[in-house]
This record gives sequence, structure tokens and C-alpha cells, in this order.
Amino acid sequence: SAPSEQPLNVQSSIELDFDQPSGIDYLISNNTFYYITDFGEVRSGKVEEANELLFEIETQQGSYEAIAASLNNDDEIELHVINSDDSVENTQIEKYNVDGELLEQFPLTLIQKEHLFESLDFDPSTNRYYTINSNDESRKYLYVFDNGSTETFELPSDYDDYYISGLDYSVNTGYLYFVTEEFENQSGKNAGLMIIYDIANAVEIERYSIVDTTEPEVGLETPSGITINDDESEIYITSDVDGSTLHHYAI
Repeated sequence: SAPSEQPLNVQSSIELDFDQPSGIDYLISNNTFYYITDFGEVRSGKVEEANELLFEIETQQGSYEAIAASLNNDDEIELHVINSDDSVENTQIEKYNVDGELLEQFPLTLIQKEHLFESLDFDPSTNRYYTINSNDESRKYLYVFDNGSTETFELPSDYDDYYISGLDYSVNTGYLYFVTEEFENQSGKNAGLMIIYDIANAVEIERYSIVDTTEPEVGLETPSGITINDDESEIYITSDVDGSTLHHYAI
């Protein structure tokens, strides 16, 4: 598929030594990426170093598709994942330590029972979680989980046809960066998009095509997790396939 919008600027690509990284987050305090795979593997790794398996969550394949990393008040790393699947009666956010001990779990109140989720981010300064239902051909809602309650905000109908596969929240700007998988329109299949959305003003700021870093004239296959390094203005996107690559972009 060819990019239909202004493409992201390719910086580099990094081969990963594991399959189907469906979610990613970056923790600036230790310069480390955290991943979750379709197989429930939680992994960590630095840019040019081997990835380490931290722990595994017993799951039906595809139940866990997103991860967020943060530090608590004791400077301990906490890992947040969202458990959402057709077989899961209640979608819930789960918090683990790096040893795989389940610390807390929070059920989300869904406005439509068929909503599924493949995106998650956490703002430790406000204790808020952010996620968007992934369903294509369905109205999209931003879910904000805050201190035990779930708020929802309806997103523009422009996004109805997209499959939302990942997001990251920028504490510096208050913007959401979310990604879609490849989509169909009248001219055929198009590259997935990265959309920058201003939550406070409920308006889209910009959108870009997500291109394959090894072949920038075509769309990236199955873009999934996204994480933003605010300090460096760097964007990292995973592709949810076997033999995957970590794709590095800039705007």
C-alpha cells in the first residue's frame, strides 16, 4: 500500500529477537523499552541491546495488546497492561511489578459491550489511564480511567472506519498520538496512520502515514504499539508480525 498522507520521517530500524510485539512503552528514567507480545510475554530492552523476558501472563493469544511503564513513589517500575478479548467478560487494566506480581486490577465500564482495546497509556502525575476502543466500522471513544471511575469522550466520526491499534499520551503537550492499521477506501488499501489529537480542544492536530522503514514508499505492515520520547521528539512504532522490527521515526 502507498502512503496516502504525508509520511513520517524515517530515522532507523532495529531488528527485534521475538515475535508479535503488539505493545510498547519507553521509560526515560532508565532509557528502556517495555514490550508485550500477543503471547503474553512482557519484555524489556535498550535500543541496541538484546531484549529480556521479564515474565509471562497466562492468556488467550491476543488478549494483551498494550503496555505502559511508570515509576511509583518509591522509584519502583510498574507495568500496566489492558486485558481485552472476546473471551474476557470485563475488560480490565492490570498493574504488575517487573517480577510479574499482580499488584492491582481495575475493570473498565464499557459504553458498548462489544468494545475491544489494543491501546493504553498511563500518566503517573494524574494517575489517569487512556485507551481508545479498537473496533473498526464503529464510533471511537476515548476512555479515561481515573481513581476508580471511567469517563468516555466521543471522537469524531472521521475515525469510525479505522482500527485503532496503539496510542501514547504526551504529558508535555496533552496530545494523544494514536495509530491505525492499514485501511480500505475507494482507491484501495492505504498505509496506516499516526494521528495527533488535542484532547483539551477535541481537535485533530496532524496526521501522517506510517511507512515501512526499510521500504519508505509503502505502508508498514500491521503497525501496533507506539511510544513517544518527548524529550527527543522521537517516535517508535512496532509491527505486530513474526520477525518484527522496531521502527524509529521523527516528525
